[in-house]
Amino acid sequence: SLDLESNVNYTKNRGDGFRNYSLTDQYGTNLTNISLESESPNLNIGNRGGLRYGITNTITNNSVSVELSATQGYQRSKEYKIAINQATNEIDEAYSGDYTRNNNILSASLSLARGWNNKGISFRTNVSYEKTTVKNDERIPTEVFNQKDLNDINIQVGLMFRNFSFSLNSQSQIPNVEQLSSILNNTNPLSLSAGNPNLKNSRVYTANLYFNNR
Repeated sequence: SLDLESNVNYTKNRGDGFRNYSLTDQYGTNLTNISLESESPNLNIGNRGGLRYGITNTITNNSVSVELSATQGYQRSKEYKIAINQATNEIDEAYSGDYTRNNNILSASLSLARGWNNKGISFRTNVSYEKTTVKNDERIPTEVFNQKDLNDINIQVGLMFRNFSFSLNSQSQIPNVEQLSSILNNTNPLSLSAGNPNLKNSRVYTANLYFNNR
């Protein structure tokens, strides 16, 4: 079977308000106050596709399937900011202009599933390999580019026999763009934060054991 899906969302804020930022250089020195014009276009695109092929023996109910899937998410935002020098109260041309952000996340996975039934025992397993590339390109106003390649293997195992069942799942969670970005977020001067470009996937293990004696 073949499954395809695409979503596009475009928004543009046309409000009249402004909001203030504090801007620091690489040494943490407070340089300017930033006024952000409220008009800002944002574009979000999401694509997903999958191809699955499976065979099932209708007599024994044994099955095997292979699935190849891919997802892609793209986000582009643009804001115009005016920087005011705190010392002179004049426009700081070096930090004024269009602040743009381009985020692109591409993920592809290949999974193999196997089902087996014999004498009341049912066994299911699924093994998948996933590769994800996270790209972040920002102009703030100097251009900063980050790319992170992440690889992982996820395993799902299930066993059922009469009134007993057991399952074990492992699932990875990739860090998002904000968590990988090394750019200092100083929107709130009292709460500065920055991401870690060296982050790896986090992993969650889930085990379930069920027994019913009736």
